[in-house]
Amino acid sequence: SASPGKAPSPGKAAPSPGAASPKAFANVPGTTMSKLPAATTELPHLGLTWFNKVLRLNYGSVYSGWVHYLDIAGHGKVSESEFGHRAKAIGAAGSVHQLFKTIDQKGKGYITLQDLDAEVHQAVTTFMRLAEERCGSLADCWAMFDFSGRGCVAKEDFIEGCAELDYPGDAEKLFGFLRPTSDRASIYLEDLGPKGVQESRQVFSQDVKEQAVLIFVAFAEEKCGSLKDCWPKFDARGVGYVLEAEFIRACKSLDYKGDAQHLFRCLAPDVEKAMLFLQDLGPKGQNEARRLAAEARKADPSSPLAAAAANPDLVAAVRRPPRRLRKPRATS
Repeated sequence: SASPGKAPSPGKAAPSPGAASPKAFANVPGTTMSKLPAATTELPHLGLTWFNKVLRLNYGSVYSGWVHYLDIAGHGKVSESEFGHRAKAIGAAGSVHQLFKTIDQKGKGYITLQDLDAEVHQAVTTFMRLAEERCGSLADCWAMFDFSGRGCVAKEDFIEGCAELDYPGDAEKLFGFLRPTSDRASIYLEDLGPKGVQESRQVFSQDVKEQAVLIFVAFAEEKCGSLKDCWPKFDARGVGYVLEAEFIRACKSLDYKGDAQHLFRCLAPDVEKAMLFLQDLGPKGQNEARRLAAEARKADPSSPLAAAAANPDLVAAVRRPPRRLRKPRATS
């Protein structure tokens, strides 16, 4: 996998009315997520232009930020409370309520991708609709694009595939909307939002999962001496699990050279699960999880880790139930 590179330079579009000046968010230009202000930093209100710029800098595109950080449940919309928690985590901790109101101009009480960027929403929605209409599923469409069977599609092949699909928009622009990092020369099926993630994980073999676990455990032991000592760097909140964005941020801070986002998705065991537990990391992860939980129980019996030790079913309860899969097409 390609390793993440430097984030693209932000455009020179002026911030929206009432937005903070560049000095009010000095770390935005040319930054990475690990360099963003702590969530406790009080910042003035950021307008939509600046918020989208933050998403591009940290996730490669507005779409990637939306599907992999904001709308992690794949519902197509994000409530104000959900938005508040996630916006604060990337530094917008000043007037998050006002920022939400700026984005939710119709006062719906939730926001959608269309509210963030109507052009991106239109392009992606059109592509998804055509893929399912012409091929039956994203996976079948992807097989047409990925004619070499490598699992990823380069920009030239993507543009060619869009032509065969009769996609009416700018295919090169769409490729940029879908690509999660600016230095990626190709995109994966899982980059195509919740359905792409769902359908790609259905074809992941157990060998891929085991290989990903070996890679991560070796990396953790190299950097920290043991998986147990490394896990708190990922689970900085001490809640017993790690979200995708937290996993990517920790990998960057530890100088992981591979594609952290792809690694997370190989490690995560469930199609709809947006979190990774230490227990998911094979037998070694399960042993280390028990040790951490025992230590947490001694230090603070009310902590999430201690609760997990007392209730083995808690991990399963925290995870979202899998969504029903699309019914197979009727064969004539």
